[in-house]
Amino acid sequence: MAQATIGASVATSTASFAPALTVIDGKITTTSNQVAEHFGKRHDAVLRAIRNLECSADFRLRNFVETVVSRENPSGGAAIESKAYRLTRDGFAFLAMGFTGKEAAQWKEAYINAFNKMEAELLAQSRATPYTVQPGDKLNAKQQATLRELL
Repeated sequence: MAQATIGASVATSTASFAPALTVIDGKITTTSNQVAEHFGKRHDAVLRAIRNLECSADFRLRNFVETVVSRENPSGGAAIESKAYRLTRDGFAFLAMGFTGKEAAQWKEAYINAFNKMEAELLAQSRATPYTVQPGDKLNAKQQATLRELL
């Protein structure tokens, strides 16, 4: 799984709201831990909410990836590994629709703004990086015709 953190903490219009987003395999994601922290919910409640979502199996597979995260051991000692989910923008939106209240609304807006900002940054970067032809790449008919005209 390729992972890159770009603008790990993307600031929004309200300075206190800064969701952490990470790019993994070209998709902007957050974790169930981050969602629990920012919405003031227990992580086990967020995990339960994800498991109980009434979405299709295909949607679940594309937008909620099980993962393991390490957290500090409250009694010292070795870190504790815990189950978590990595959520895409669509997964986050689907989950967050069920969260209510003024503070939840602020966090939903902050996450949406953060996802949009990171997407814009990634698009700008991809436009600035020219594509390099790879062995095995094939030209479509229009590309072949254009190449013939150039030669």
